[in-house]
Amino acid sequence: MTKVRFYLRRNNAIHTTSIFMSIHFGASQEKNERKKYLPLKYAIGESIFPVHWNKVKCRAIERSYYPQHTLLNIRLRLLENMIHCLMLELKNNNITPTREELRELLDNKLRQHKRQKTRKQAHSFTSFIEYYIGLNNSIKSRGTIQQYHNTLRILKNFSKETGKVLEFEDIDLLFYADFKKYMCDMGYTDAYFGNQIKFIRLFLNEATEYGFNKQLIFKSRKFSCSSPDVAKIYLTEDEISKIQHLPIEDNLLLSAIRDLFIIGCRTGLRFSDLIRLNPTNFSENDKILRITTKKTNELIYIPLTQDVMEICKKYHYSLPRVANGIFNMNIKRIACMAGVEDRVEIVIRRGKDKRSESIKKYKLVSSHTARRSFATNAYLGNVPSIAIMRITGHQTEKSFMKYICIAGENNARQLLLHPHFLRDLPKT
Repeated sequence: MTKVRFYLRRNNAIHTTSIFMSIHFGASQEKNERKKYLPLKYAIGESIFPVHWNKVKCRAIERSYYPQHTLLNIRLRLLENMIHCLMLELKNNNITPTREELRELLDNKLRQHKRQKTRKQAHSFTSFIEYYIGLNNSIKSRGTIQQYHNTLRILKNFSKETGKVLEFEDIDLLFYADFKKYMCDMGYTDAYFGNQIKFIRLFLNEATEYGFNKQLIFKSRKFSCSSPDVAKIYLTEDEISKIQHLPIEDNLLLSAIRDLFIIGCRTGLRFSDLIRLNPTNFSENDKILRITTKKTNELIYIPLTQDVMEICKKYHYSLPRVANGIFNMNIKRIACMAGVEDRVEIVIRRGKDKRSESIKKYKLVSSHTARRSFATNAYLGNVPSIAIMRITGHQTEKSFMKYICIAGENNARQLLLHPHFLRDLPKT
C-alpha cells in the first residue's frame, strides 16, 4: 500500500524551508540478506516557516496567526490523493515503477497541472497582466512594476465603466477607439494615453508568446500612438554652471542633490545608475568611470571631468542616495534658486483639444534633464555622435537625434562651423 508523508527539509531553519514528500510505494533492494525499502523523496514546490509546521500531523499548524494553513493543507491533501490515484492506475496496469520512473511521472503530472492552473489564472487579458506582473516582480525594477500596475488599474477601471471583461479577443481596433475616448474623458493627455498603449502592446506580445492570445490586430499600425510633441528641455553650460556654484552647502540635502545632478550632467548616467555609484566604479589614478548599466546591463566607460572628480572625492567615492521623488522635487527648487527662469512653450493635447502654455524652465527640470543635457551639450561641443551614443546607449543616430534638444536654428548655427559650409570663404 502506498504511503505519503510530508516533511520539512530543515526543521530548525530560521527562514522558510522547502516541503518534501516521502512516497513509500514498495520499491526495495536486498542488502545483507535483508530487504531495504527505498521511498521516493520529492520536493513539491511549497515552503513554510518551521514554526508553522506540525511535525506530528505533517501538516501546516492550524492557528489564527498563520491563516494560510487552510489553503496549504488543502493543496497537500489534493497532492496526496493524486499520488494514490496515480499508483492505483499503475497497479491496475500491472506496472511497478522504479524510483526514477515514478519521479519522471510526477514531474510530467505536476507540470501538466501547473500549465492548466496557469491557463485558468490567465483566461482574461487583465488576469494575464496580473500573472505577468507576478512573474516579473523580482526581476524588473520597482519603477517598471509600478508602471505595469498603473496600466492594470486603468484597464480595470475602463472594464468597470464599460462592463466588459476584456477577453483577449476583445482587444481590437474598436477597443482602441473606446479606450482612447475613455482616457480623454478622464482628462488624461495624449502622451499618457500613448504610454498606456505601449504597455498594452507589451502585455499582448508576451501573452502571444505564452500562447494565451491569438488576436493579432494589436500589431496593426492603427493600434499605436505616435508620440505627441512634449517639452524636451536641456540646460545650457551657463545654466549648469549657475546650479553648480549656487551657495547651498549649509543645506546637506540640497547640496547632495545638486552634486548628483552635476555628475549626471557630466556623465550622462541614468538616475538609476547615478545613485549606485561607489568606489568600485572609480580608480584613484584613472579618469575613467566604469559601470554596468541597470537598464541595459551594458558595461560602459565614461571619461571624468575635473569637477566630477572633485565631487566624488568630496564623498570619498561613495555618493549619497536620494529617492527619485525627493530628487525631482528639490532639483526644481535648486534650479529656481539658480535663476533658471527662461520660459518654455509646451503643447498639451487631449483628443481634439490642443493648447499651448508658457512655463518657466525650472519647473520642467528633473533627474532625466541631466542626462539629456549631457548628450545635447556634448553634441553642440562637436563630440562625435557615435562617441556620445556609446555612453547614452542609443543604437541608431536617428533615435539619438530625436533624443537631444537641437532646435532648427541651433542646428543651422552648428552647421555654419562645419568645413562644408566654410569652403567658399576667402582664404586669409
